Amino acid sequence: MTSTTLFSDVVLPAATWYEKHDLSSTDMHPYVHSFNAAVNPPWQCRTDFDAFHAIAARFSELATHHLGVRRDVVATALGHDTPGEAAQPGGVLRDWRRGDVDPVPGRTMPTLTCVERDYTAVAAKLGAVGPLLDKLGTTTKGYTVEVGPELAWLAESNGVAAGGPAAGRPLLDTDRRTADAFLALSGTTNGRLANEGFRVLADRVGRDLTHISSHQTGHRVTFADTRSRPVPVVTSPEWSGDESRRAAVRAVHDQRRAAQALAHPHRPPALLPRPRLDGRTWRAAAAVPAAAGPAPAVRGTPARPRRHR
Repeated sequence: MTSTTLFSDVVLPAATWYEKHDLSSTDMHPYVHSFNAAVNPPWQCRTDFDAFHAIAARFSELATHHLGVRRDVVATALGHDTPGEAAQPGGVLRDWRRGDVDPVPGRTMPTLTCVERDYTAVAAKLGAVGPLLDKLGTTTKGYTVEVGPELAWLAESNGVAAGGPAAGRPLLDTDRRTADAFLALSGTTNGRLANEGFRVLADRVGRDLTHISSHQTGHRVTFADTRSRPVPVVTSPEWSGDESRRAAVRAVHDQRRAAQALAHPHRPPALLPRPRLDGRTWRAAAAVPAAAGPAPAVRGTPARPRRHR
């Protein structure tokens, strides 16, 4: 028991890293790797995945008599890198509640949507891929790509729900199947989606960008791959800011190291000359003009002071 659980009415004992299957990645290195169960969770412990699915199943059962189908009005904030956010004049967020602007859903205030919720189908929907991906694709950093081939692969690999609200949809009923869905639908672990993202951005900016990722369109990471070794991610527009700059530095470094390997074929890798990077590759990006007005919606992150030892 911890100081948190001592104040809790209900405690769900959770499995640790070595008692479950999961994915791990970080911007500290360009790899994705897995956690795998060395032993089963002891006594009443469950993985987070199994605990939430058990709660959903019981909740859906009780909802048949208590909640049924309801309709709610949902306010969705203007998301980062969306047309709604970018359309704010000068990057300044004006408050419609104070009369600064007229309240226009999706433009000067959050988008309002009527959502139908079938509470009896929560468990079924939690355990399968939803149908909106077929029509809307996936949207990341303001661009959208279609994922039809990935959904077809998931249906073949994971199987589909035999009946109920999720009938015919790819299953997400186990942690490993869900991990495969994440890997298949991410442009950082699916070369086709990464290349498609660069193609969409190329159409937007009027400059070909597909040469960045065209060589990796056949690269796709599965959960089985991550269980055997750390798998490198692919170059993708899903990375931005400092991550893109580091990726560019790594790309230049790898290219020059490959050239050194060809020039010195008899030397082991540890004895190859270390390629020098052009300082222009990693120096700070060009300054962005400040937004007009006293309260910009997006501010740059201040530099972290360097500590001297």
